[in-house]
Parts: sequence; C-alpha cells; structure tokens
Amino acid sequence: MQNRALLGRWVWKFSSERDTFWKKIICNKIGANLLDIVPAQQHSRHSSWVWKAITNSFYKEDNFGMAMRKNLKIHEGDGVAISFWHDPWLNESPLQVLYPRIYALATNRSGKIAEFGTKSDLGWSWTIELRRRLFDWEVEQWNHLMSRLQSFKSNGIDQDCLLWMPTGDGMYSIKTAYAATLDCDKADLFWKKMVWVDLVPPKVKFFVWQVMRGRIVVKEELRRRGLLLNCELLCPFCKVENESVFHLLFACKVAWHLWQRFANFWGFHFILPGDAIGAVKLWFEAAPDKGKSFIWCFVPAVILWSLWLLRNEIIFKDGKLDLSNLFFISRFRLITWYKARRPEVTTPFVDLFANPAVEMLNRHAGSEHCKPRYWSLPPFGFLKVNVDGATKRDGTASGIGGFIRDHAGQKVISFSEPAGPSTPILVELKAIGFGLRLVKSLQSCKNLKVILESDSKLPIDWITRKKRSPSLLEEIVKEIRKLGEEGVCVFKVIPRVLNMEADRLAKQGIG
Repeated sequence: MQNRALLGRWVWKFSSERDTFWKKIICNKIGANLLDIVPAQQHSRHSSWVWKAITNSFYKEDNFGMAMRKNLKIHEGDGVAISFWHDPWLNESPLQVLYPRIYALATNRSGKIAEFGTKSDLGWSWTIELRRRLFDWEVEQWNHLMSRLQSFKSNGIDQDCLLWMPTGDGMYSIKTAYAATLDCDKADLFWKKMVWVDLVPPKVKFFVWQVMRGRIVVKEELRRRGLLLNCELLCPFCKVENESVFHLLFACKVAWHLWQRFANFWGFHFILPGDAIGAVKLWFEAAPDKGKSFIWCFVPAVILWSLWLLRNEIIFKDGKLDLSNLFFISRFRLITWYKARRPEVTTPFVDLFANPAVEMLNRHAGSEHCKPRYWSLPPFGFLKVNVDGATKRDGTASGIGGFIRDHAGQKVISFSEPAGPSTPILVELKAIGFGLRLVKSLQSCKNLKVILESDSKLPIDWITRKKRSPSLLEEIVKEIRKLGEEGVCVFKVIPRVLNMEADRLAKQGIG
C-alpha cells in the first residue's frame, strides 16, 4: 500500500544513511498507528519489530507523539482505508469526538469513508443511517456534521495515505523530521538534564537511571522475582519498613536526614513527593539562583550513590551505620566530582567542603557567607509565598501578612489579616497556614508547587519534622503539614531583612 511504502522508505533511508539520532528515534519513538490505513493483518504477530515500533507511537500522549500527529496529515483518496468515525480525516479531531450524539445513534460505527459516501460528478453524496429519529436538540449537531461533509472535496481516485507536511511534497525527510521534533525533544528534559547529564561517573548515571525506573535490586524487588521468599525484607538502615526503592533512598529516616542536611546548606526544607522521579524533579525545579548553582545538580546522584554503597556495605560486609561518617563521605564525594568537572573553579576545596553553597554566592557576590542578600525569584512553575506574623507586646492582638509572586516576579496576591490574641510563635504558624490555604484557593491541589519563605526558623523545623513540636501546637502543625503534602511544597528560612514586606503587612493586620 502507498502509505506503507512511504513509511517503509523512511526506514530504508534511515538504514542507508546510518543516522545515529534517527536510529534511536525509529527504534523507540517515531511512528504512526496509521489510523487504520494499514490493514489489520499487517499488524499481526509476524510483523517485523521495526514496523511495530513505527506503528505504535502515533497515538501516544507524549510530546513526541503530539509532534508527529501535528506534522502527519491524512490524505483522503478512495476512502476505503480511513475510518469514518475514528480517524481525524476531516478535522484535527475524529468525528466521534466532535459529534458524539450522532456517533452514538449511527448503525455503522466502524465503517470506512467509502461506506458512508458515493462519488459522482456533482461531488460526494453522504448516507448516515441512524437507529431512530433525531430529537430537536440533536438536529443542530446533525446539521453541523452534514455541512462539514458537504464541504469535503476529494477526487476519489487516489489511494488513502499519510503525508509528511513539513517537506511540502508529502515525502518524509530526516532533516525536516529532526527540525519538527527538536522542540518536543527539548520539552521533556528530565532524562536528559537530570539523569543522563554528563556530570557524574557513567556507572553512577546508570544507577540513577535504574533508581528512576525502580529497577535496583532491593529486597522487595528480589521477592517480586521469587528470589527472597523466606528472608527478612526490612530496610537495613531503620529496620522498620520493608526495603523498597523509594523507602531506602528517600523516605527512610536515614536517607531523609541526608537529603535535609544537604538542603540546609541553601536554607531549604523539603516535603518530598511520594516517588523517586517526583523527588528528583523537585530538587532540580527548586534550584537556587534560577538553576545557576552548578554544584546543586550533583547532589541527587551523590546522595543516591552514597546511600546505595552504605546499604551494600551493611548487608554484605557487616558494616555499621554512622550518620556523621555518611554525611562526611557524601560531601567529600560531592566536591570531588564537582572539582573534576569544573577544574577552573578557584574556590578552595576546603571551603566548598565546609559549605557547598559558597560556590554560588562567591560567583555572584564575592562573599564567603552563606546567607542570601536579595529576594530571589522562584523557579518556573512555582509560586513563592512570603509570610510573617506580628503581635502586640501584651499579646492582646496580632496580625498576619504576606504576598505571593510567580516565577516572573509578578505579585499574584497579598494579604493582611487580624489574627486575634496570640503568641509570637503561634501567629507565625497561623501566617504559614493562611499562606498555603490561599495558594490552594488559587490553583488545584494536584498542581500545587510552592516555595514558602518565613523568617521564623522554629515553626519551619516543626513542620518539616526537623524538631518535635509542642503538644499544644501539634494540631495546627499537622494541618500545615497536610496542606504541604497535597502538592510540591518547599519550606525555606530566610533572614528578616528579606521578609520586610511581609512583616509590614503583618503589622498592618494588627490594626
């Protein structure tokens, strides 16, 4: 068939030119379901693996699939191969989607175009048989469908086929396909920027890839494979939960302690999502100074590799858990890898080892101090919430205030509210809770991405479980923690000088 020959020509050209990029794309990504143009028998189990790879990705809801659908167009010819209802031959969407009531009433819901129309000198004549007469409210949809069909023009002679639009003549070329899919390839940066980035040793990159896929051989994985049926499955660090990938490297109290120790260098406190990919994405999305901190990018691989080596040492060499030694070795590994990749950096090894955040601050401010000196914009896709609380000296009145800004620095909303009689620490918690609820009212919890900044360290320590909260305040702390866990929420302690606007709004709320 013509379209099969067309796509077959793609594969032949790729093979003859030995194009490395398109070898990867052809085998893993590119293709079309061919919109039922290829007969069903051609999709049998006897089809070649190359052809199956080509025909499996057209309808996939990823960036590459959308790019391919955008640039491939159905050419309507004799109408014997294109599905009338299910293929987008008349519009970018199938008729089944555009006219659902007519589709539901049609007696033939799987036929081709030729089964619904006949070609004559005057054009196409259309016949759509329905199971019953239309109600008044269905007539408008019917009239719109028939109007669209009457405007359809085809010579009715050519065969149905797929056309590659970027070339102009409908024939596929590697050059135009590369240009057409380049942007969509940039849109999904996770595997390129966060996993396969050329920073750490190759074996570590491969290990991180295995972690993201959940394929490292932890005890639960071995049990799933039938290799550990009657053995202990507890985590070698905490001895409380079963050893799964996410628990071992993220959720375990030992792993969590290590993540937080590194985050503290930049003044961050995290509530991580419940999966490995989400946790690593959060780390990169929350990168300080708009992602210009090069050393920040090394941290996830360093932590994951260090935890894995310690786990193996405990299991296979009867090693001992020492948190101080783990943190020491991890920092040493971080600076060693960083200096190997950035030999031009003049900051002494000892200074970076003591505080990795010095790398960013020295570059911009020439300072060896860790404290930031300016309010920084949140990363793209995040909202930054600055909150503060204020009370009268006698505690008879208090106020909360703050503001929300987007990644461009534009103020989304600000608030200044009275909080009644309160203590200084309680009013800080009220301000944090109010700020999170305000963000939640602006967007759905599913897409909640927030960096919350406060100049009060103790409430943040309670919320992030760095310290245990007093029993009298436990309920409000749990409520705030629950709000943070509904999305992606990063808590950060900043100097008071960077929170002056929120402080002014809080004092204004006292009245």
